[in-house]
Amino acid sequence: MAVIANLRNLSRMEYYKNAMRIRTEITKWIMRDFGTKKNPKDIKHTIADITEDEEKIINEIFVKHRKSTKKEFQSVYPDWFTEVERKYLIDIMWQMMCSIISANSVYPEIIAEYNFRRVKIDEAIGAVHQLYYELDYISRVFPQNLNFFEPLLDALEKEDHLLKGWRQSDNKLRKKLEEKLKCA
Repeated sequence: MAVIANLRNLSRMEYYKNAMRIRTEITKWIMRDFGTKKNPKDIKHTIADITEDEEKIINEIFVKHRKSTKKEFQSVYPDWFTEVERKYLIDIMWQMMCSIISANSVYPEIIAEYNFRRVKIDEAIGAVHQLYYELDYISRVFPQNLNFFEPLLDALEKEDHLLKGWRQSDNKLRKKLEEKLKCA
């Protein structure tokens, strides 16, 4: 018999799956240049009912100012800034995923392994916070659609809770191991 979706327990790797969804969404958004650039277009694609005389005048103005006649309408944001933000987000996401994978790769049987795993989980939580605040910053600098940001920020909050829950369950297991070692 199936269990109703809202009554199911979280999967053991939910923190990984959620982090991967976050990384995928942000990567797709970054590849679209944060939604700020427009593709180069011919003037006829920009103004549908332009006459040939008007097009000729516009082309002459662009040539006079040594600009492309393709009218490459670009973002008001400099390329260097979008490149810096793109690299920074990619680095944070990479660090988050590496920390999660490293922590998950250890099956702790001694206290030192629990310590290592805790450090990696803490690094992943830190990366989630960095992503959250960086996205908040970007949303203030670039005009953004809140329909994109709200679910993403919610997913980051969920990831924070999932990672903290994982750390808390590890702490319980660690305490049991410590008690077991004291008795031995």
